[in-house]
Order: sequence, then structure tokens, then C-alpha cells
Amino acid sequence: MIRMMETEALCAGDGPYRPNVAALILRRNGPETLILMGERLNMPGAWQWPQGGIDEGEDALAALHREVLEETGIDRLTVLGQLEGRYRYRFPVSIAARFVPYIGQTQTYFIATTSQDYNPSAVREPEFMRMKWLPLDRAGESGVWFKADVYNRVLKELKRILPSINAKF
Repeated sequence: MIRMMETEALCAGDGPYRPNVAALILRRNGPETLILMGERLNMPGAWQWPQGGIDEGEDALAALHREVLEETGIDRLTVLGQLEGRYRYRFPVSIAARFVPYIGQTQTYFIATTSQDYNPSAVREPEFMRMKWLPLDRAGESGVWFKADVYNRVLKELKRILPSINAKF
């Protein structure tokens, strides 16, 4: 479980939330399910899955493929499903200026698989210092602190529906 480190205030108020997609990219290793996570360049020790904003006029699925390619270099992704509902978090004050007028993000989560690995040579503007396949049970140990509540809820839901997804990959 991710622990929230309250080192900084989060955005307050009722501002808009930026539409966002996130990729839960899974792989089997025998009986174990692995998930692809990256360690952020700007937050050493903080791991997250690929994610990013949905551009104006872009649908969520197109944004998912674009973001995964931009952040991982993976260009062949098989979408297995989508988590129900939307997940929302607020930005810390220190990074909110990069996302004005948004105070946070509303995320749509897709579950996917690929036979490819992280390809740093195909990433033009790296966000991660490294990526690795983690056992699903360890995926929440070192997440980005201000996303802790969302990550914990997402992982709980993913584990709940995983038996129905296992047959697909």
C-alpha cells in the first residue's frame, strides 16, 4: 500500500480536472502477474504506470496508445479492458502551475498487455529514469505520494477483476 507523505499542500478549490488516461500494462511470468512501472526522473524513488493527458479532440483510447508510445517506446499494445468509473486526484501546489487551469486529473484506466519491453531509445522526452516489470503485489509500494489514494483504489479494483482478465493474456 502506498503511504501518503504530506510534505506539501495539494491544490484547493473547485477548479477543473484535466482528462487523463493511465495504462495498467500486464504480463504473465508463470503464475505471477507483473505490471510495468517507471521511476520518475523528477521524483527519484517514486514509481508510476504510464499515463498522460487526453488532447483536445482525441478519444481516450487514442490517448492511451500515444502516451504509452511517448513514455515507453512500446508501439504494440493489446487493450484487455477498462476499469469502471473515473479516478481523480489533485496536484501538489508546486507542480500545479504547469497545468493551469487544472487543479488535478481525472483518469480513465485501461488494462493492457504487450510482448514488448521498455525502449528508451524510442522515447524523445523521457519522464522515467528506468522502467521495470513489478509483481502486482509490489506495485503500490513506492508510488507517487499525491496519487496514493487513487493508486490504492485502482490496485484493489484490478486485483478484484484480475481472474476475469487472466484468460485474455
